[in-house]
Amino acid sequence: MHVHNVTKLRDLDPQKLDFIIKVRVLKKWNIPSRYNENEVWLTEMILMDEEGDVIQATLSKNLFYKFQTQLREGSDYLIASPTLGEQNINFLPCQQK
Repeated sequence: MHVHNVTKLRDLDPQKLDFIIKVRVLKKWNIPSRYNENEVWLTEMILMDEEGDVIQATLSKNLFYKFQTQLREGSDYLIASPTLGEQNINFLPCQQK
């Protein structure tokens, strides 16, 4: 299926509201609640587009249960109108096991 008007990750603009990204889930992990370690608070993901650009994505608790069975590492997805936010970090990522 070919979709027109797919936005590349490098062209994302937090002020745009209506766009589609086509990405592959490279890595996905759950963050437990600090109050109940058996409850998922967030799901974090590293997504990559066809150009090889990557972005970190967060799936909040209220959406986790809706999409938990659908999102799989190594699978490709079209995501329409995701919410974007700027993340200012003051450290460099390092290699972890």
